[in-house]
Amino acid sequence: MNKQFFPQNKITFYEFVRECMCNLPNNTNIFVTDNVQFPHSTEVYEVMESQGCQIFLISPFLPQLNPIELLFSKWKRFIKSGVSIFNGNTPLLVIFAASTQMLITDCAGCILESTCFASSSPKRKSC
Repeated sequence: MNKQFFPQNKITFYEFVRECMCNLPNNTNIFVTDNVQFPHSTEVYEVMESQGCQIFLISPFLPQLNPIELLFSKWKRFIKSGVSIFNGNTPLLVIFAASTQMLITDCAGCILESTCFASSSPKRKSC
């Protein structure tokens, strides 16, 4: 799939979903989305549901239901601990240093948490 280096909106997300549907096998696919508005459009849900996809919504601001937030919070702690006006660190150096502290186990934990909570996420109701 094409990498996109511009903001998503309803149209670009719809095209992304259509491209996914063309490239994914025809077995059951599960899409998990947060509460940003454009994935909730009728067109997006119609194309997903017409292909037999299950659609789950995660609650915003609940790290337990949005496990990437657990990873981000660890990364932000590293960044904040390296910020000082007295040591000459630039923001880019601090961000780079914090990035080197993220371990494979942190990422694996995020993925594991995602799978634990996916089954308890609410399904979207019909439009």
